[in-house]
Amino acid sequence: MPILGSSASQNIKTFLIPVYTLQETFTSSGTFTVPAGKTKIAISGVGAGGGGGGAFGFSASGAGGGGVFILENVTTSGGTTYAVTIGNGGAGGIANNTITGSAGGVTNFGNILTANNGGGGENTWGPGGGGTVSANAGTLVSSSGASGGAGTNRLSTNNANGANGAPGANQSTLNSNNNNISAIQLGGGGGGGGQAVSSGSSPHNGGTGGAGGNYSGGSGGNGGGVATGDIATNGNAGGSANGYGGGGGGGGEKGTTNSGNNVILLRNGGNGGQAVIYVYVA
Repeated sequence: MPILGSSASQNIKTFLIPVYTLQETFTSSGTFTVPAGKTKIAISGVGAGGGGGGAFGFSASGAGGGGVFILENVTTSGGTTYAVTIGNGGAGGIANNTITGSAGGVTNFGNILTANNGGGGENTWGPGGGGTVSANAGTLVSSSGASGGAGTNRLSTNNANGANGAPGANQSTLNSNNNNISAIQLGGGGGGGGQAVSSGSSPHNGGTGGAGGNYSGGSGGNGGGVATGDIATNGNAGGSANGYGGGGGGGGEKGTTNSGNNVILLRNGGNGGQAVIYVYVA
């Protein structure tokens, strides 16, 4: 807790930075009770990421990551309780069906902080946007979640390989001025699916899925190509987020051939990462 001091000789007032300690980590919803004798809390974490899009005629786009936050200097008292809601990561879109990935769930700490979910990736070139954060108490430092990478249309030019999917946006590290509060490195966007090939001449490869944004974004699925013998190859599913708050990758579309030797398999989007909250007390 802050300590107010003064110098008799110079009459200078100084404030000491609260000495926070990590009290509890929430990876599922619950209730936080402030320990006796504590008068300040700080909250850090990331909101839920969205699900990547599923392929259907296009290689799908990646989803956005959850918003990242550090909220300090919230005045409280021992015994006060706060309801904690942890948002689930969004489900990836199902290829040829529910192709747009779902948004993640909203995350709340009592009524003082809301971390919105990352948006789901779409089947076309519409990547999911990153989640935002708002607070009505304390001192908030936050960053919107990173956006997903765009998908691509099927390549119809003969004798060419598919282009790579766009990478998910990177998330920057969020730091506190208080050395007792750990930096947050979460919430990268999901990569877009690699371009699929539609060609009457073989072999040609589909594009590589875009990389997930740093700090937990899922990679996009590779696009399908055309193998020797004029046989289409399948695209790959988008990768799920590899940590809290990351966006899922978009699915890669299957290749097609003029002869009709095509494959029809699911190329779903990857799932988004769930939210997490760390609670510090002083």
